[in-house]
Amino acid sequence: MSTLARILALVATTSLVVGASLGPGAEGSSSQGVEAEPGADADRFFTEEVLPVLEARCFRCHGPDRPRVRGGLRMDGRAALVHGGDEGPAIDPHDWEASALVRRVRFVDEDYGMPPDEPLPEEERAVLEEWVRRGAPWPGSADPAERAGDIDYAAARKAWPFRPLERPALPADAAPDAHPIDAFVDAALAERGLRAAPRATDRQLVRRVHYDLLGLPPGYELVEAYANSDAPDKWEQLVDRLLDRREYAEHLATRWLDVVRYAESDGFEYDQAKPYAWRYRDWVVDAFDRDMPYDEFLAAQIAGDELDPGSRDAWIATGWYHLGPFEAEPSDELLAEADYYDDLVRVISEGFLGVTVGCARCHDHRFDPISQEDYYGLTAFVRNVEPYRVLTFAPDSPVLLPFDGEPGAGVRWQRDRAAYVEALQEALDAILAQRRDEILAERLAAVDEETRAAVATPAAARTEEQAALAASVAGEDLGVPELRRSLEGYDRVKYETLAGERNAVQTRAWFEGDRDWILRATERDGPPVETRFLHLGDVRAPGRVVPPRYPLALVPGDDAATAGVPTSAESSAGRRTALASWIASADNPLTARVMANRVWQGLFTRGIVPTPNDFGAGGEPASHPELLDWLAAELVEDGWSLKRLHRTILMSEAYRRSSIVEDAAARDADPANRSLWRQNGRRLTAEELHDAMLAVGGALNPDGSGRWHYPRIEREALAGASKPGDGWGLSGDEERRRRALYAHKKRGMPVPLLQAFGGTFGEAPTGRRAE
Repeated sequence: MSTLARILALVATTSLVVGASLGPGAEGSSSQGVEAEPGADADRFFTEEVLPVLEARCFRCHGPDRPRVRGGLRMDGRAALVHGGDEGPAIDPHDWEASALVRRVRFVDEDYGMPPDEPLPEEERAVLEEWVRRGAPWPGSADPAERAGDIDYAAARKAWPFRPLERPALPADAAPDAHPIDAFVDAALAERGLRAAPRATDRQLVRRVHYDLLGLPPGYELVEAYANSDAPDKWEQLVDRLLDRREYAEHLATRWLDVVRYAESDGFEYDQAKPYAWRYRDWVVDAFDRDMPYDEFLAAQIAGDELDPGSRDAWIATGWYHLGPFEAEPSDELLAEADYYDDLVRVISEGFLGVTVGCARCHDHRFDPISQEDYYGLTAFVRNVEPYRVLTFAPDSPVLLPFDGEPGAGVRWQRDRAAYVEALQEALDAILAQRRDEILAERLAAVDEETRAAVATPAAARTEEQAALAASVAGEDLGVPELRRSLEGYDRVKYETLAGERNAVQTRAWFEGDRDWILRATERDGPPVETRFLHLGDVRAPGRVVPPRYPLALVPGDDAATAGVPTSAESSAGRRTALASWIASADNPLTARVMANRVWQGLFTRGIVPTPNDFGAGGEPASHPELLDWLAAELVEDGWSLKRLHRTILMSEAYRRSSIVEDAAARDADPANRSLWRQNGRRLTAEELHDAMLAVGGALNPDGSGRWHYPRIEREALAGASKPGDGWGLSGDEERRRRALYAHKKRGMPVPLLQAFGGTFGEAPTGRRAE
């Protein structure tokens, strides 16, 4: 049925528009507000004069049958026009001439008229103005809160990647002994008439796989030993050795921390450190090292405190909830709290599910079958989590958990606290000693030789006269307080920074007696906080209560949106467990696909879906959807083992192909290598560059875990912070030689080397770094 026929059918069934009385009626050109005029004349005017103009001029962008509308404005009734779009109401019932629709068709704002291509003919503009003056009557329209939604969820569930995951059959012409990955890739190449590149050399493969799995370069001896080996299974042996190394887990953790927007400070003006954020980083490394099944890995992060409340590791896994930016003194506390939960929704939806649910905070998603209702339904699962706050080290802290285990268990900096304080004090003393020498040099240049000789004489050997002369130059005015006050510029910044770090380590800013601490998630006490639908995302325009529910496009039917979700009004316990069970399930259409794509991206530079955080219509389409489905099914059936999935991909010829462009025909036909006729070349990441420079010089410190270290930052970089040098401590040479993974990730003070080469600092969930 056409749009016109649909609306005419509505008109035939009702001749009265229900509208709230918003002002007295008016005649002529008065701009006073009016009711929507009822009656047969109003129906005839709309049907015969107004509707044809809307159909011809407006519905192509705002029509009721469009799956997505421009500017959030859908024209399917008077209530929808009053509700408006992204920029507010389209009609103003109190002042018809001030209505946005009238102003747009009159081109009052010359750069923003409607229709955008050319103004309406005078007679059509007059019809619309008269219609709005009458109150914009629209026969048969319903209130948006009562009408059916605009998204066809049944159709959405049939589209890849929202349909259920099934292992696809291999291409019919695949060779019997072909690796399944190669069967899919080679079939696509044959379809396009492209020829695959030859296999890379042994030396190229050793270097490639070391960087892809470990993020580190291979030693010369290892490369030569592999290249000179005749063992038929040497590749398999090499891959297995690398997968068993802890460096594999560290490298994989670097990628995952991008996904959960990991950083170790609050950001904003104060940018205070999140003291125990690194525990989550270490938990991720340990999980990848022991090949924790990916479904358990996700579930522990979403609801570890509920699933295993007696486990220290389970509490640590939830630390990511508090790793986002935090403004200690927001100008709008309601908005800041809403932003906190929006940040969680974005990590869960983009990071774990590869869909941009956060785009539906203010209006239905422009491209994907995600409604505002879906956004607030997903928010409701985490709405009762205690938000991050300025930390208090107390046993009843809702954000920190005291752990009464071995004092300083696994924490290098706690074990070495005394040595660290001593090193900090030595650095402070050195700054003051240098300043004292500078002042003395200036003063000695202005005195006679006898006084200079007195100062140079050791204090114990000075005569009374020499002691008096020396005191006149280097007296009590060069004590610590005076020297500290005389510091200027960078020296003052550095001294105050190191002094603050020393004081923090000496006091209870980081300790509570012999206790260890865990940054963790916990629920608020009492009845769960209600999640309310916000009109246009405005925290001051709350609407109806929205219960927790899964996005409708991602469940088999509308009834499944709340399946198994606790609905108690007394407690929110179990809500995050239900969310974890749904996300970390083989039945979820996206979870396995998204992670299989991330693994592929780590080995091919670009994912099968090139936008790993957006599998929807706003992202780039999959180059080989059947291959990705096969990989995802393999991940699930192999016990969600990421090491096994890595190994499976590494055994393919597709991975081992040369990245060198030698085939001009293939280059011209597929310059972006979407069909995978060769391997992709790539530059090293920021962390790989950092670690490689240390490794090739034999200086890399393999010691991992524990509190971050502070790389050396030049004064020019420190001076760029809102409080130059604040919160940047001192680490010894050996500490600074640890991998970049363990460098302090301070949002307001990025390490210049890492920043220059694309390192991330927790701005947002990042699936693929910019190059």
